[in-house]
Order: sequence, then C-alpha cells, then structure tokens
Amino acid sequence: GINAEYMGIMQILQTEKVNHYPMLRNIEATYNKDEDIIIKNPVELRRKLEKMKEDGIENLKVFADFDFTLTRRRFGGENADNSFKTIENPKLIGKEFEQGCDVSRAKFGPIEADIRISKEEKQKSMLEWWETTQQLIVKTQISRSKISHAVSESHLYFRSGISKLLSILKEFNQKLYVVSAGIREVVKESFYMLQKQKRTGYRLSLIHISEPTRPERNSYAVFCLKKKKLN
Repeated sequence: GINAEYMGIMQILQTEKVNHYPMLRNIEATYNKDEDIIIKNPVELRRKLEKMKEDGIENLKVFADFDFTLTRRRFGGENADNSFKTIENPKLIGKEFEQGCDVSRAKFGPIEADIRISKEEKQKSMLEWWETTQQLIVKTQISRSKISHAVSESHLYFRSGISKLLSILKEFNQKLYVVSAGIREVVKESFYMLQKQKRTGYRLSLIHISEPTRPERNSYAVFCLKKKKLN
C-alpha cells in the first residue's frame, strides 16, 4: 500500500520534543567532480526546460527521492550511508540490529543486483527484505533522540548544492516534495540538521511511501501520483 503524508517537515520538527545532538560534521558534502552530470539527450532536456518556462512557476512542482538522490552514494572514496544504514549504529541500538541487517543484506543484496531474476521474483524478495528490516527496527524500539544521534555520527551526506536549491525554491515560494520509502525519521532529522547548519528555513513536504516495490520502472514520485492525486 501507500502512505502519503503531506507536511512541513521543518515546522513539525520544531514543535517535537526531541533531544537533537550537535552536528559534528557538515551534512552537505563539498563539491566533487564525481557529482558531475552526464546529459544523455541534451535536446530533450532543453525541450523540457523550455516547457517549464512556458508553463510558468505557478505550475511547477519539484519532487525528489531521498536516499542516493538528494544524498551522496559515495563520499571520501567510501560508500556513504542511506537512511537505513544510518541507524545501524551498535553504540546506540546494540549489535543485534546491525547483525540482522548484515544477514538480510547478504541474502537479498545479490538478488537485487542479479539481472537474470524475473521482476516478479525480485519484487517478492525485495518486499521480504523491507519487511524484515522493519521488524528489526520495531524490535529495537529506537527513540527519536537516538535517531538524532545516529544521523550526527553517520556517513549520510546531502549532495553539494542542496542548500542553494532549497533557497531558490523558497525564494519562488515553492516546496520540495521529498518522496521516500526510507526511514522517515532519519529523513526529517537530516533536513533539521541541514537547516540548523545553514541557519535558514526551507519549504519541504515529506511523502512517505510504505510500499518498497512498484509495478513499473517509474520514479517514486510518478508511482505516488498514479496512486494518489495531488490537489
């Protein structure tokens, strides 16, 4: 199923009573040439940009996935953390959760990467992987304060330029719709820490998808819009 929640993340975080830990590192990565974009079809991109200009800013809606889209996949020559990996901190929630995630990753990771496996079989396995991880999270009874600490100590990094993007959207009174099937509280805490570091407010909404698979090779935003119309 799908659980779409539309909310101003910053406003909610500011009213929640959470003991946020100080951020000991910059959560927005510095620019790296690995982030350069290769445009496969410049003509088509130019057409889309012209269409956006023609339709006007009032019709613009900006959607983005969180893990490894707004955030880096690699940083400093090493793999960066996604929202699930962020809370695999044995100092905060014990080794049982980390060990359970390692077992699941060893079992399901090869299935995810194997192009010989059918779409139906792969989706079934990915759903089992997601459900197994959710059960582990519930079992640990991790608190919001621990999540704050986990984000602070993690290797989760926003891509260079995220704060500039959010500032531009705010200037034009636009929201960024963050569409993610990741750990909702990690997403919220990451934006909270970004806000505190840059000392500015942003307009964001979180659309959290509780279904980790989708029937076609569409983005999360497209899948969400097909399931639930946005007013």
